[in-house]
Amino acid sequence: MGIGFTIEGKGFIGFGWNGAGIKNLYSYDTVTNAWTQMATFPGLGRYATNDFVIGHKAYIIGGSVAGPPYLSDVWVYDAHQNSWKQLNNFPENNIEAVVAFSIGNHGYAGNGYNNPGCYTTMYEYDTASDTWIKIAPIPYAYGVGGDNVDCSIGSRGYVFNGDNCATPGIQTGWMYDTVTKAWCAFTDIGILAISRAFTSAFVINNHLYMGTGYDTTYHNLGDLWEYTPSSKFTVSDTAKCGQDTVHFSGTTSYLNPTWKWSFPGGNPATSNLQNPEIIYSTLGTYKATLIIDACGGIDTVSRTITITGGSLASAIKGKISLCIGSSDTLVASGGGTYQWSNGATTSTIITTPYADTTYSVTVINGTCKQDTSIRISISKLTATISPPSTICQGDTMTLGASGGGTYRWSTGSSTSSISIVASFTTTYSVVITNGPCIKDTSVMVTVNPSPIAHINGTNQICKGDNDTLIATGGGTYLWNTGQTSSSITVTPNSTAVYTVVITNSFHCKADTLFQVNVALPIDSITGSSILCRGDSITLNAIGGTIYRWNTGATTSSIKVYPDNNTTYYVANACHDTTRKTVFVDNIFSYLYACCDTTIKIPGSPVILDASGATNYYWLPNTNISCDSCPNPIVTPTVTTTYTVITIDSAGCKAERSITIYLKECYFGNVPNVFTPNGDGINDNFTIVTSEISGYTISIYDRWGLEMFHSTNPTLHWDGSTKNGGEAPAGVYYYIIKYSCNEKSSTKDGFLQLIR
Repeated sequence: MGIGFTIEGKGFIGFGWNGAGIKNLYSYDTVTNAWTQMATFPGLGRYATNDFVIGHKAYIIGGSVAGPPYLSDVWVYDAHQNSWKQLNNFPENNIEAVVAFSIGNHGYAGNGYNNPGCYTTMYEYDTASDTWIKIAPIPYAYGVGGDNVDCSIGSRGYVFNGDNCATPGIQTGWMYDTVTKAWCAFTDIGILAISRAFTSAFVINNHLYMGTGYDTTYHNLGDLWEYTPSSKFTVSDTAKCGQDTVHFSGTTSYLNPTWKWSFPGGNPATSNLQNPEIIYSTLGTYKATLIIDACGGIDTVSRTITITGGSLASAIKGKISLCIGSSDTLVASGGGTYQWSNGATTSTIITTPYADTTYSVTVINGTCKQDTSIRISISKLTATISPPSTICQGDTMTLGASGGGTYRWSTGSSTSSISIVASFTTTYSVVITNGPCIKDTSVMVTVNPSPIAHINGTNQICKGDNDTLIATGGGTYLWNTGQTSSSITVTPNSTAVYTVVITNSFHCKADTLFQVNVALPIDSITGSSILCRGDSITLNAIGGTIYRWNTGATTSSIKVYPDNNTTYYVANACHDTTRKTVFVDNIFSYLYACCDTTIKIPGSPVILDASGATNYYWLPNTNISCDSCPNPIVTPTVTTTYTVITIDSAGCKAERSITIYLKECYFGNVPNVFTPNGDGINDNFTIVTSEISGYTISIYDRWGLEMFHSTNPTLHWDGSTKNGGEAPAGVYYYIIKYSCNEKSSTKDGFLQLIR
């Protein structure tokens, strides 16, 4: 119920119970075979605590004084300094008999008793930050009490035996992998009929040893066990002619393993089955390897096996398809002697079948025999092209080949038929293939000249006129009017298309067409006759087929933007003319408004003057005596633009604008220092003003003598006296009076002259 650990070759034991919690810690030196008492534990004496070691430090977690309640404090013992230091408490309160182990620079702890049950949580401890981080719990619903075994090998921690806060003596063991951050059940110690708690355990050369403790009936145990899971496999083979099938059977003491086999030279070469069957087709020696990957670790087992059974691999090489009348050589292999179905005993035979035929051979190798066969299919080919023909120049013809499975034409096409447009007499050939049979054939296509059809006539006539159309280029003619002469006379009432089919002595035909355009009269021009200046209007010619406007346009409708009264006309090809006059309402030229004005005082009245219209409307309509009068009075308080709008009886609108400017006054800041030294910077006592009146300025020295006086705001003191001398450096007093927007003001103060 105490603790024990090893640091740098020395063993340490301490704590426990002797009627009260023990604080002592002792070190054992294997060289001197002596015990030494170490620094006394400064915390409460305790038992049922647990520990893990990282480097030269041991970490002690929780425990019991005479609990419950239990402890949750954490202490570290430094073997180099022989000193104790208290760390941050364990995250779970009231805990004893925790699971604890270390891997690398991290400690792992959790579970344990908390009265009346057990914790199920686990934590990882970081020594650098003295912090605990929760990790995945042990996959056990009841929690594991600290009467368990816990230790680590490599990157894996192991926990097994102990209590589950319900019954003593757990059989299961679990492993925590710091790489995958996961737990798994790695063994069932119950297989060994061992269910115990308060077990002792240690690791030597990565081998885990455990034993003693008590069983589920609290009887003390004195046995010791080594955890050495192992794997193996057995091999049994059955010899056959032509192949050797080997049966493999794998076994392991690991829980829930995965099976990874490799069989170089075998078929298949790998397997994930526990008991695979592998075929070796060639005599010889082979290596078989089994890798067991389980929660408790990885185990690899290899064995060398020798295949000594008979081996036979027969085969026939040759063509399986021939064209009728063709020959081929069949070659048998894999044996010492051969017996063919045709009576031959050689390994090769020559065949010339005229029908589908199967050839078989018995291959003999020692006492092993094997039958194999090959079937040869016979193909026939009758190649034709249809139709052999004569066509007219420019016509399209389809040539079709038959009798094969694939086709290759002289044109490059690979279809059974091709479409051609011949310009001159040409021979077309095709290579036809049907299985192993190949044949080529050809056809000559004779090309006769086609007529060149043409129609002469007038393509533009006036309505009621005649037009004579003359066709050339052929022997016979057929018009779409039904006439068969070479020329026809037509009198169309509207534009019409005439076609003729011409046939020459080779019975080749050609057709052509001719369009006669009939110019129809233009009935009228639609569109508004009145528009406002600046607007546009669309004029549409009604009737007719040809349009020639005086604007140069040739479309049936035009869009115009006249500034003045304008007459537009349009004519057709027969010079029939239609006119329309568009009148422009020029109200803008009659409206008058005057004039822009400047005022100095906000709200001063100004009379606006407008004339030339019958109605008026002013905007904005604020600070105005009448917004519908020609001469209203306005009193703007800021610069304002007034717009007068008028609309006449035709709906045309015109507008003019008048701006009343307010010229505001300004009096700037008065400086308190200036330097009249002639450097061009701050040489004058300057005050910026604008639009002020009644301005006066007087400047006095400290004795009251006036140095400068002016009524001109643009005249500034340059530091001179009235008699033209330089005023000395010092402080001067000024008085300034002025009016702004008829409001009088006075400013006075002191200024400093620096030279």
